Amino acid sequence: YIAKHTKAVRCVAFDPKDKDGDLVASGGLDGVIKLVNRHTGTTVWSLETETEIKSIAFSRDGAMLAAGGQDGSVRVWTVTAGSR
Repeated sequence: YIAKHTKAVRCVAFDPKDKDGDLVASGGLDGVIKLVNRHTGTTVWSLETETEIKSIAFSRDGAMLAAGGQDGSVRVWTVTAGSR
């Protein structure tokens, strides 16, 4: 799944509610955040941002995903909808 980024990946996080560890979020220098099934390689959703992604984390219940950007911004998305 990391190969689906166009530049280096800086961070990854596993969905805490997924007991099999299939769903993985990644962010990188290309400013893209992806939620991918690591076994099938299927992209669940992908979001483009205007900054390099430096950190990424799921909420404890896996419902929200937060990403920190190079520009100091923090964005939060609802995982199921891929919406901010």
